[in-house]
This record gives sequence, C-alpha cells and structure tokens, in this order.
Amino acid sequence: ISSLAAVLQERGHAVSLLHFIAAPSREEFTERFREAGADLVGFSVRTTIWPEVARLAAYVKDVSRLPVVCGGVHATLAPEAFANSADVDVVVVGEGEYPLAELADALERGASFEGVDNLWVRRNGDWRRNPVRPLIENLDSSDPADVRTSERIFLNDEIGSVKLPSPEASSSLG
Repeated sequence: ISSLAAVLQERGHAVSLLHFIAAPSREEFTERFREAGADLVGFSVRTTIWPEVARLAAYVKDVSRLPVVCGGVHATLAPEAFANSADVDVVVVGEGEYPLAELADALERGASFEGVDNLWVRRNGDWRRNPVRPLIENLDSSDPADVRTSERIFLNDEIGSVKLPSPEASSSLG
C-alpha cells in the first residue's frame, strides 16, 4: 500500500490511508472516506477479505458515485471474481503503482482511463480487460518509505471474537 501511496504522491495526489483491522460499521466507514475528501476509493483485496470488501464497496456506492477500485492479490489471481459485484468499477491486475497513478491523473483531468494497462474497467455492465504491462524492473524507482499521508487511521485489533496479533504486517508487490 505504501508504494501505491508513494507513486500517487510523486504525481501530486493527496492520499489518505484507512486501515481497518476490524470490520467498520457502515456509518464509521462512510464518515471516514467522506472526511478524506476522496475522488476514488481503493481496496487492497486478499481472497479471505473479499466478502467484507464487497460490503464496503456497496457502502461507497450507496452514498456516492465515486469510482471503486480493487487491487491486490485476489484481484491479480482472480479478477473474474469481481465481475458479479456491481459496486466495483475498476480491477487492477498485477502491479498497481503506475496504473493507479494513471487512473488518478485521468480522473483529475476529466479524461478516460479505460485504456490504462493492468486495469479491467467496467462500462455499462461489460468489462474492458486491458493487457498487463511488464513488471517494474527497478523496485527502487519510488521510495515507499517516503509516504506522507494526510491521515492514517487504525482501529481495534479484533475481528468478531478472534483476537489478532498486533501489529500485523504483510508485504508484496503486484
């Protein structure tokens, strides 16, 4: 996530990270993304959390017309899984740093992002499946440690009755 934020910030976009370790209520979630002044809402999705992400994406669409973008491991390995969710507008397949930045640039200009490589884009119920670009060869091209988000929100460390270890960390690229 930090590498996505770093590339977006390099392009002049403000970034807010909302890190929910426990499932937020509808009110809490919608309040947080509204406070952030979002132009799009993105989710990094693992297969195990896809049902929860689908619920949050529906919350976004219930109160806004913001584009909902899903990327991460689940989106890369099973992009077809998003086809049945009317609440997801864009799926990022593979590395997302530059495709997401190009999408944000296009939104800022009021231009189309339908042709951006690595993106599956829904239009009128159909998916445009763009080709996947080559992997980033120079992993030092952005400094993921240099992430200056306007806001970081961390909630409690319980999901239902299951106590999770804190802090939780995972790392991946693409």
